Amino acid sequence: MAYDYPAMAATAQKVSKYLLAKGKIAKVKVARNNSAIKAVEINDIIINLEDLLKSLSFPGKVTDLSSADIQSISGKYKAKLVEIVKPIPSASLTKGEKFFFLNTFTEKGSVKTKALTPSELKLDTSDYTTLDSFDRAVNAGISNLNVPTEVQSAMLELFKNVSKNTTKTDTILYSATTKNALEKLKPDDRQAIGKDFGEVLSLRWYLTQPHSKGWTKFGFEEGSNADLVDYYVYKKVK
Repeated sequence: MAYDYPAMAATAQKVSKYLLAKGKIAKVKVARNNSAIKAVEINDIIINLEDLLKSLSFPGKVTDLSSADIQSISGKYKAKLVEIVKPIPSASLTKGEKFFFLNTFTEKGSVKTKALTPSELKLDTSDYTTLDSFDRAVNAGISNLNVPTEVQSAMLELFKNVSKNTTKTDTILYSATTKNALEKLKPDDRQAIGKDFGEVLSLRWYLTQPHSKGWTKFGFEEGSNADLVDYYVYKKVK
């Protein structure tokens, strides 16, 4: 969708002043990669944006944005499009004006540093010679982790996506259940999964690709992984 960024920036300025007058701390946020894009920013726990606007007597219609638009406007934060549906004379706002709304509140994650590594999953205690034995070990390791259920569910779904892949591909698309599981996580917990559990996913993917043909066993370094080594794979080389 095409947006009139200058007009929306002017509206964002007026909306921010209106919210401040209502006692809600707000300011104009400039997008990092495009200075023409400006949004109304608050930093607060919001369950429902429509309810927040109603509580502030703000006549706004809220619309979801595409992932590409959110990335352009805010990166990792939650952004919405708001259209004014009734004039607000006191703020010089007219019906039909639009602006981006951005909430920069980030809920702290529940997962501690390195709580999802191969070592914590007990995957570094032996070599593996079959995919089945590895899959069983990974699933058991996830189930035994002392982390929130939603984190375990997301890890299990991610591993299922990767382990079911049988094609040559550099990109494995998320299933609907995996997307749903990831959306329930706090941003910090998603980051922890990518950083620590990504080694397991990477190894499982590698073992299904043509360039891994001939492997005989694989695994992880015991304890803390060696510098620059995520996993090891032994192969027969002709």
